[in-house]
Amino acid sequence: MALMLDAENMVAPVDATLHYSRQVLSYLANHYTSGISMDDLVQEVGLTKSYICRLFKRHTGCTITEYVNRLRCYQAIYLIENGHSVTEVAAAVGFNDYNYFSRVFKKVTGYRPSEDMRKIKEDVKYRPAQIVLSAAGE
Repeated sequence: MALMLDAENMVAPVDATLHYSRQVLSYLANHYTSGISMDDLVQEVGLTKSYICRLFKRHTGCTITEYVNRLRCYQAIYLIENGHSVTEVAAAVGFNDYNYFSRVFKKVTGYRPSEDMRKIKEDVKYRPAQIVLSAAGE
C-alpha cells in the first residue's frame, strides 16, 4: 500500500487498487448511453468480473448497476428540464424499454419521470453522477 500526504500533511495510506475503480468510472461515463456489459469492463480493466465488482463497491459504496442507474437518471433529469420528452430521454440515456426506465427512475428519485421536474428538483438532492472515491486524495 502506497503512502501519500493528505490535506493536513499527515501520512495516509492510498489503496493501490483505486486506479481500477477510476477506470471503471471513466468507462461508465463514456458508455452509459449504450449497453454496458461486464465482459466489456473485463476487457477494459483487465480483472475478473467479481474482483471488479468488489473493488468498485469498496471504493464507491455502491454497485456498478446502482451507479449506472443513478448516472442515467440524473442525466435524464437534466435532459427533461431542457425540454426533451420523457420517451426520447429514456432512449437517450440508455434504456430501450420506457417502462423499465420509469421503474428505475422512480426507484432512484422517488418520482415518476412524467412528474413535474420542478417538484423533483426541489425534493431530490441530486448532483452530477460522480462518486468521490474515498481514498482518492485528489
